[in-house]
Amino acid sequence: MHQRFRVLGSVVDLSGPEQAVAPIAATYARFATDAAPDDAPGRTIALDPESGEIHTGSASFQLLPDLPPTLQLYQQFLFAIVDQVDRYVILHAAAVETPAGEGVVIAAPSGHGKSSLAQELVRRGYRFLSDDYSPLDPVGATIAPYPRTIGVVSGGGSAPVLLGKAQIDPGLIRGEDAVACDPVPLRHVLLLTSAKTSPEELQAWDRHMDLKITCDSRHAARVETAFLQTPGVTIVSRQTAGSCVVYRLSLDARLHPGRKLAPVLEDPAMILVEKVWGDPPRFDATPAAYTVPRRVAAAVLGREVVNRRLGGALMKRYKADTTLLYLDISGALKGVRCHQVQVGRFDETVALIDSLVGLTDRV
Repeated sequence: MHQRFRVLGSVVDLSGPEQAVAPIAATYARFATDAAPDDAPGRTIALDPESGEIHTGSASFQLLPDLPPTLQLYQQFLFAIVDQVDRYVILHAAAVETPAGEGVVIAAPSGHGKSSLAQELVRRGYRFLSDDYSPLDPVGATIAPYPRTIGVVSGGGSAPVLLGKAQIDPGLIRGEDAVACDPVPLRHVLLLTSAKTSPEELQAWDRHMDLKITCDSRHAARVETAFLQTPGVTIVSRQTAGSCVVYRLSLDARLHPGRKLAPVLEDPAMILVEKVWGDPPRFDATPAAYTVPRRVAAAVLGREVVNRRLGGALMKRYKADTTLLYLDISGALKGVRCHQVQVGRFDETVALIDSLVGLTDRV
């Protein structure tokens, strides 16, 4: 199976066995395109079932037998996209458009319910923009649409599965009017947390952050040496699972480990890198909301930029200066209402979000 995609200006050709490529193609169907004679060359990602390798231009990676081929192919596909994007700052967040045409970004660590909230908001009359990845144009202060599926853990039926989640297309369920097709002005930023946090604590959200890292076991010795040599990094646990090694790291941000750790985390030997933020939310508690200063919201969003990779086009544009990146994000938030939302009971959390974006009188 072969498919070409044009995503946020990136051109990627993806090919391989249908069972591996189809879930990715279904999720990114919004961006599928036919090759034109004057097309930019783009990136090529190909899975060769005979050799068991993924080819990405001049590099090749052997598939690990203990992980689904689609997951490993999708990782390289995503890298090929985000490394080419320089106009947009891709936030780790969901996004919806209010009936009034205002963009709402919902940022949160994994497990805080941002996908479920986006799905419910669409059911209540919002329009879907994106799930997990929200492209912010800092110049125009707009949020662009991204793949038009919402990843949910259950209830997928015949929906394609990617990263262990069923990919639900709101347009197929709610009609095409439920899906936004054009960029919308950003007017609201909601930072989901598990507990009330002061602005100072929120800005230092990752002061003591954990990382869960899945690594190719053939490169574990080299990777582990890099961890041990990085100030501010503590290896909490190490488990071997077949051809993979799973590390749990604790990072002390006061020693700035990210600067030295970034090239290691972008190493091809890394299969998955997940951030773990404190305790999970109490979904049986009463939700609450607090105003957050724009500089704090910009700092939190800036740490979660998906295309903030050292070799990518975005950081080349900013000459690897994250301060300039944060300033542009902060500038895009001028006039934007920023809130921390302490997650609680689901229906009450949704109602609280309605009130925050000024839709309490909506029928």
